[in-house]
Amino acid sequence: MEEAKDANVCPQLLPQLQAILSDPQRLICSKLELDVTIDVGEHFVKATYFLEGDGPLVFACYEKLSAVSQFCQAPHFPNVRAIATAIAEEDPG
Repeated sequence: MEEAKDANVCPQLLPQLQAILSDPQRLICSKLELDVTIDVGEHFVKATYFLEGDGPLVFACYEKLSAVSQFCQAPHFPNVRAIATAIAEEDPG
């Protein structure tokens, strides 16, 4: 039953994906959104993996959560910057 449902999803999504990929403005926005997700998510993923370990994590937990909080206060987006620079250099107008 699950395979039949998945088979119906692809034909429905394909035109939407083609529309995004064929529209330069939507493609740029999609790239930037993906890069923001990667840059922001990296801090949460690293903290989560670190905190999954065994042992006395009270102090380590505070330090990791503090680091995530500090990132949220002053975010740094290296992937977004690289893609935005590449997009700006490609843009003829």
